Amino acid sequence: MGHETDFTLCDFVADLRAPTPSAAAELCTPNMLEMYAQLSYYESRQKTAMKKIIDYERQRVDYLGSKRVLQTPEVFIDNKKTMLMMLEKQLMDRVDLLIKESLHSLDMTESRLNGKMNEKLSESIHSFEKIEGKVEEKYKAVLDRKKNELSIMAGKLHALDPLSVLSRGYSVALKEDGKTIKKTGDVKKDDELNIRVTDGTIKARVTGSEKNGGKKNG
Repeated sequence: MGHETDFTLCDFVADLRAPTPSAAAELCTPNMLEMYAQLSYYESRQKTAMKKIIDYERQRVDYLGSKRVLQTPEVFIDNKKTMLMMLEKQLMDRVDLLIKESLHSLDMTESRLNGKMNEKLSESIHSFEKIEGKVEEKYKAVLDRKKNELSIMAGKLHALDPLSVLSRGYSVALKEDGKTIKKTGDVKKDDELNIRVTDGTIKARVTGSEKNGGKKNG
C-alpha cells in the first residue's frame, strides 16, 4: 500500500473538521479581537441607521409643521365649512331639480292616463250607445209583437165575451138562482126569469115553452 493519510467516516459527515486537537480548539474558540471589531462595525451601522431614521422623521415633522392647516387651523376649518355649505347647496339644488323633474314626469303621465281614460270612456260610451240602440230595437220589436199578440187575443176574448154577444142583439135567460137556461126543460110554467140584455136585465115569467118542431111543454 503506500504512505497515504487515513480518513474516518466522521470526517465526511462532520460540519467542521480539524486536523489536530489544537486546531480544533482554535476553531471552537472565537478570536476576541475579531469579535470586538465585528461588534464595533455593527454598532457603527446601527448608529448610522438610527441617525437616518431620526433625520427623516425630523424632516417630516418640520414639513408638517410648515403646513397652514397646523399653523392656522381655524382658517382650515372655515374653508371646510364653506366647502360643506356649497356642497349642501348643490345637493339641495339637485334634489329640487329631481323633484321638479319627477313632478313634471308625473303630470305628463297623469295627462296621458287621463287622455287614455277619456278615450276609453268615449269608446265605452259609444259602444254602450250602440248596444243600447240595438237593445231598444230588439225591445221595440218584441213589444210590437207582444202588442200584436195581445190585440189578437183581446179580439178573441172580445168575440167570446157574453156582453159582446149581447151587444149584437142577443140575450141570456137566467133563473132566479142565476143558472143559465139552455133548454126548454130547464124551466116550467110560472118560473121567474131574468133576461140579460146589453144594457141591463128584464124580469119575465114563464107562461109556457115550446121545443123545436112545435111541441109544447106542460
